[in-house]
Amino acid sequence: MLPAAAAPATHGPPLTAVCFSAVLCLAVLLPVVIGRIARWRTRRMLACCPRCGDLAVRRMQSEAVDVLHERVALQCGQCDTWRRAVVDDGYRRSRERRFARDRVRLQRRLTAAERRRPTRPPSTTRPGC
Repeated sequence: MLPAAAAPATHGPPLTAVCFSAVLCLAVLLPVVIGRIARWRTRRMLACCPRCGDLAVRRMQSEAVDVLHERVALQCGQCDTWRRAVVDDGYRRSRERRFARDRVRLQRRLTAAERRRPTRPPSTTRPGC
């Protein structure tokens, strides 16, 4: 005689599968989210001066930390305070391009302002007369 057919295998309750899937998704996404937040905070820290809140930058220095990261130091254009952070190379290059564009824009505005400045003709009378 043949043994009775075994009962079909059953899965666990659906709630268990949903909870397990949620934990796996969190385990994958949480480090990504934490990394993005840390990167955003670092960029915000470099965006404006912590002392006076000004956006102007007088000077930028950078040095390589490793293959992917650089230590960037920015000097405030208003109060001379230095702010430093370790950022990726792409962010450093984008800041350098932005500063170069700002310098060109400021130079153009200065040149235009100098051209618009009225030239005063020399005085025809002597002082004191």
